Amino acid sequence: MKKKILIIIATILMALTTVGGIIFYLFIPPKIQLNGNKTITIALEGKYQDEGIKVIWHNTNITKKLKIKTTNNIDNTKIGNYYIEYKFKYNNQNYQIKRKIKVIDNIKPELTLTEPIDIIMCPNGNYQTLGYTAIDNYDKDITNKVEITKEEIDSSHYKIIYNVKDNSGNTTTKTRNITIEDKEKPIIKLTGKTNRNLLKGYKYKEAGYQAFDNCDGDISNKVTITGQVDTNTVGTYTITYKVKDSYGNEVVTYRKVNVINPDTSKNVIYLTFDDGPSTNITPQILDILKEENVQATFFIVDFGGTKTDIVKRIVNEGHSIAIHGKSHVYKEIYKSVDDYMYNIDYMNEKIKKLTGVDTRITRFPGGSSNTVSRFNPGIMTKLTKEVINHGYVYFDWNISSGDAGGTKNAIGIYNNVVNGLQYNRANVVLMHDLNSKTYTKDALKNIITYGKENGYIFKKITDNTPMVTMKVNN
Repeated sequence: MKKKILIIIATILMALTTVGGIIFYLFIPPKIQLNGNKTITIALEGKYQDEGIKVIWHNTNITKKLKIKTTNNIDNTKIGNYYIEYKFKYNNQNYQIKRKIKVIDNIKPELTLTEPIDIIMCPNGNYQTLGYTAIDNYDKDITNKVEITKEEIDSSHYKIIYNVKDNSGNTTTKTRNITIEDKEKPIIKLTGKTNRNLLKGYKYKEAGYQAFDNCDGDISNKVTITGQVDTNTVGTYTITYKVKDSYGNEVVTYRKVNVINPDTSKNVIYLTFDDGPSTNITPQILDILKEENVQATFFIVDFGGTKTDIVKRIVNEGHSIAIHGKSHVYKEIYKSVDDYMYNIDYMNEKIKKLTGVDTRITRFPGGSSNTVSRFNPGIMTKLTKEVINHGYVYFDWNISSGDAGGTKNAIGIYNNVVNGLQYNRANVVLMHDLNSKTYTKDALKNIITYGKENGYIFKKITDNTPMVTMKVNN
């Protein structure tokens, strides 16, 4: 009986062991493996290719049998740590595993140096940074993070080193090379013409110069001048200008001065004055002309009173008296041929009666090219022929001083005249001697001085002077 009970107990125990084994076998969890690395790094804007997972259960790959759900929070436009989560269900049990994804910035910032990159600097100069910018693909403008250091190479060379690091630790370095030397020659700039004509007997006056150096700046006070001009002897003379900077760089330049005979000069200036005489300016102009021994031509309008004596003085001092007209009112004088001819015949008679001069020289108010007469079509075409038929000659101008218009200072008047002068022609200069033209009077002496020192002679217009005229526009 006891033996039978033992057998029953043994049988029950064996059954329980078998069932437990089966249960244990069924409920062993599967092994989950990440394909690839547990942590994967990608660059900003980079693409992530998921490698998935592998599920092993009792040495058998059951991955394909599973419905694996994959989720992630990856934003590849922002630096940070993200995760991919894999989930599935097996034997009524839920399983999951994660993979870490790191989005990083591995691009160096862009560091730009303002040109030029390499610099040659004066020995006495102080380096001033030319500027730079630093732009990062992620941090954007990081110019304020640029660090600058100086590295000595030798006594005449050093480097300026620019270094910038973005927030991810990416570093960019650039170098500017500085060479300390001065091999550039100074510059001498001569005032006025470098090839001048000077009339025999006139005093030579140095027109001036300026000297500049790239390192020393203005070194005009270091210029040495050699050479002389014998103004009493016709010939060509050379004036030499020489200057050396602090580092031994030297430059030499020259001015040629041609002393010529007045009687062989073809470079003529005719100074002409319109709209006078005036009680204030005309006498001062006559004083200057007398002092400079220069003759001019005065195209006058109607006069009376104290102006009568001024007209006499113009003639007595050897100038040409010429006709501008009884009137300067365009609507009156250009009304007809007869009106205009009366305008100048009247003046001819008045001048002849006062001075004995039968002047045949005239200038149309506004010039022969004027357009103010177009209210009477064709009148200027008729008048330019009519005055000649009546024994007159008319003169326009080829240099305007500008004193009738926008130029209201002596320097401007001077520049307008001297810049318009040309050799080998008759230079007829238009000016005015009204009381309001103080700046014309103030510029006159310098204009005459320039003419004398540059080979021009001054003449007055006569009946035999070849006419200088403009194109008729009406």
